[in-house]
Amino acid sequence: MYAEQVRKGKRAEAMQALGDLQLRQESWRADHPAYGTMANLFTDGGTGYNGGLKNYTITIPASAATSYTILATRKGDLANDPKCGNFSISMGAGVIDKNVSSGDEDYCWRK
Repeated sequence: MYAEQVRKGKRAEAMQALGDLQLRQESWRADHPAYGTMANLFTDGGTGYNGGLKNYTITIPASAATSYTILATRKGDLANDPKCGNFSISMGAGVIDKNVSSGDEDYCWRK
C-alpha cells in the first residue's frame, strides 16, 4: 500500500510535465503554422527540461499543423510500475486524449 502511494506521487511528475508541454504547444502554435517539436519549444532541445525530471523523460514523437503527441516515458524504479505504463497526451482536430501504455487510464490519470 505504501509503495503504491509513493508511485502515485511520482506519477504526478508526468501529469505536470505533460500539462506544461501542452501549454507550450498551444503558445507555439499561436505564432506558427504547426505545433512544435522539442527543438522548437526549447533552445536546448529539451535536454535541460528532461534533466530536471526524476521519474520520466518527455518527448514529442509527433507534431503537425493540427495535431501533436507528447509522451512521458517512465525511468528509474517507475520503469517497472505494475499499475501504470507510460503517459501520453494527444491532440487532434481539437480533441485531447489522455492515455497510458498499460493499466487503467482512469486510475492512472487520477491525482
